[in-house]
Amino acid sequence: MCTELTLVATNFPTLIIFKHLEFYWARTLRILKQYAERYDRLGSEAAPSI
Repeated sequence: MCTELTLVATNFPTLIIFKHLEFYWARTLRILKQYAERYDRLGSEAAPSI
């Protein structure tokens, strides 16, 4: 099984706001990818409770 996640964000009022959100979303998406891949490899017992 393969899952694809696409984030599209537009109409930022300033370049500064865009760069700020781009920085944080890039990190967040990398972490989410790692979590999903780990969960897929190890199963639900590998997932921490939230």
